[in-house]
Amino acid sequence: MPFHTRLLCKDRLALFSFIHSLNTNFGTSIFEPVALVLASSKFKIAKSQQQSGNQMSENAQFEIQQIIDELTAANAKPNKVKEIELIRKVCQIGTMRKV
Repeated sequence: MPFHTRLLCKDRLALFSFIHSLNTNFGTSIFEPVALVLASSKFKIAKSQQQSGNQMSENAQFEIQQIIDELTAANAKPNKVKEIELIRKVCQIGTMRKV
């Protein structure tokens, strides 16, 4: 990693690598099991290492973009319940696209 070594120097690069390793280790050995326990108390099924879907309807994509545009322009305030309801209404309508 010659670029990183020149940018950070050997000492800082070694420290960065160590911290990055700790974060990765904590993520898999501590944070993930804790999240699984917390999720198990709230949901019927809780699993780790799950893949999300890779398809979305064009209508859902459009609705999400509309919500983002309204929030960005400050024409609407965040409303999680309403936003989820809007997306659920159109999530199965239209052509499914790979995302």
